[in-house]
Amino acid sequence: MLQNNEHEDEDDDLMDISNSLDPVASDISDNDAVVTVVQAVSFSSSSSDAELYDEADSNLFLLFFILNRATSSLFNVLHPVIPFKGCIDPSKPFQCPQSQQCIALQFICDDHPGDCPDSLDENEETCIAAKRLAKENIENFLHAAYTFLFGEKLSKSIDENKIFWFDTLSSAFSVSKSIHSFAEKTFMSSGDLAHFRNIFQLIHDGRLEDIPLFAQEAVNQGLAALVEKLYD
Repeated sequence: MLQNNEHEDEDDDLMDISNSLDPVASDISDNDAVVTVVQAVSFSSSSSDAELYDEADSNLFLLFFILNRATSSLFNVLHPVIPFKGCIDPSKPFQCPQSQQCIALQFICDDHPGDCPDSLDENEETCIAAKRLAKENIENFLHAAYTFLFGEKLSKSIDENKIFWFDTLSSAFSVSKSIHSFAEKTFMSSGDLAHFRNIFQLIHDGRLEDIPLFAQEAVNQGLAALVEKLYD
């Protein structure tokens, strides 16, 4: 009789735990699963002591798992991850390589390392990028003229994944010191590289009559100047 009373006390304690978990269940939007687990923690009066202890160990583990999920959910609410939107402060327009840190242009290649993580504000590619068009402007040129600039095969790949390719190509334009280094960074095939060189030669020579109308505006607005930076 005493043993049954002890079981009833344990049932009451576990029901208190169940009631306290109701808000947790709603937070993790898994109410049915939580209730099922909490109900499973209740001891059966017909079970032996050994069975009760084994069942208690197992179900307490499940309770800790649920509480941990609830805590993680609360942490995410209190500390949301804010997506990086670029360097929107006009006084700090330059985004450090491999970082979300932004710095003023005068701190790039000023012979004072440390403005960017790992002192990347002083490396060669960063110094090249500081003298090039903004990456966003290069992307605009690519949107307008990529089918003219690149061979048919590469243009087809760009069509299939424009977000990736425009980011990759504009980054390569920003930091490459020559056509050859640009081709290495973008893993160009020999055929694509040959086409790319021919287009660069055409722009370098100023043969606008051979440039399609849809690409002429980009060439006149800065693409030609960018090509000259890479021309070798």
